[in-house]
Amino acid sequence: MRTKAPPAWAMHPFLRIAPPFITGITAGEMGWAGYRSAWFCATCSLLVLLGWSLAEPALRWRWKPLTGIAFFPLLAVTGLCCSLIHQARRPVKGAEPPGQRTGLLLQLSDVIMVGPGRHRIRASILETTHDLRPCFRGDIQLFLDDPDAQTPPLPGDVLAVCTIPKPIRNKGNPGEPDFASLQAARDIHVQASAAGKDVLLLGHRDQGTWDVMFSRSRCWVERSMHRYLHDSAAADLASTLLTGHRVSMDPDLLKAYADTGVVHVIAISGLHLGMIYGLILWLVRPLLSRWGRSRAAGMIILPVLWIYACFTGASASVIRSASMFTGNGLAMAMGRKQSFLNGLGSSAMVLLAWRPDWIFD
Repeated sequence: MRTKAPPAWAMHPFLRIAPPFITGITAGEMGWAGYRSAWFCATCSLLVLLGWSLAEPALRWRWKPLTGIAFFPLLAVTGLCCSLIHQARRPVKGAEPPGQRTGLLLQLSDVIMVGPGRHRIRASILETTHDLRPCFRGDIQLFLDDPDAQTPPLPGDVLAVCTIPKPIRNKGNPGEPDFASLQAARDIHVQASAAGKDVLLLGHRDQGTWDVMFSRSRCWVERSMHRYLHDSAAADLASTLLTGHRVSMDPDLLKAYADTGVVHVIAISGLHLGMIYGLILWLVRPLLSRWGRSRAAGMIILPVLWIYACFTGASASVIRSASMFTGNGLAMAMGRKQSFLNGLGSSAMVLLAWRPDWIFD
């Protein structure tokens, strides 16, 4: 008796369930639907599934495609709810901050060196002399210029700064990226500039958190490159290749990479994680094969990949690659063959459920 081979799409289930989920995410992020639409679609889908389950066996067999048709709106509603819940948690920009000097008590969460003695800092506001809560909720971006500082700022430090906070706005130049929206997606709505005389280091706090540890490690790598490499351009390029921060690179050199189409070389993505994955797998697998544990090689590599992904800032492309390699490692440990399309669809659903705003990244 000849059996019919399963269709090709049946071998990739996430290719069927990812599109309706992504459709719901897109509808929520674009503002096309809300909670009423979600309730209506979910109610209709559940009524169809309930009616199908209570029908006679003959009718259930005849109308079996209704289960798939009703299941897809439920996936879309799930994506829509993920987007709406994430939007409710986002900080909302309010009134304009006062256009006068304000005392800020800041706790640094990320420090990027953009030049000798110049840093771009992301910080949370602990206290202010003027009440900024009606103006915004979220973090502040501080540009610190202090070339004579004996100790450079580090993540976890607490600074007292006297500066003028200003809202982040686009300059309005034709073709420029929407910098204000990009920063607002990161919960940053206000920026400020300060010199060394306006800053006072008060101490350290929360040095044991993972974010602070990874940020301090990135700062150590960047400063080590500038300390031991005498060529500033080479030091900027080396630190960019290791940390993924391109802020300190020469704009002309960065433009040259973009014009020649090789800018992906200096952007941390799947290429870097693939090289690390392949190198460690090549080193570990022969050792484990002697003990009959070659399947465990993929599981050993996964912590290294995720640590490196968090070290480079956990961007969307890096997390997507790390999640796909996680699926590959789990399949290797289970003795199963990993499907690239299944890995792509599953990673897309997991990442968008966690950060729906990454649909535009």
